[in-house]
Amino acid sequence: MEHVFWGKAYNKSKKCIIDLVYITDKYIHKELKLDYTRNLIFLSYWSHILKLSAYTKISATFFRML
Repeated sequence: MEHVFWGKAYNKSKKCIIDLVYITDKYIHKELKLDYTRNLIFLSYWSHILKLSAYTKISATFFRML
C-alpha cells in the first residue's frame, strides 16, 4: 500500500524552501523521512518533477521562494 508524505527542506545554494511530495510504502517511510534530502536531484529553477530515485521513490517536488 502506498502512502503520500509531505515535507520541507531548505536549499542553501538557491535560498529557497522546497515543499516535497513523495510516495512510498509503509515499510520504508521511516528511513525515507531521514534520508530524502540527500537524494534530491534538481532539474531546473522552477522544476516540478524529479528524476525518480529507486532508493527513495520521491515522486515530485515544488519550490517556493523566500
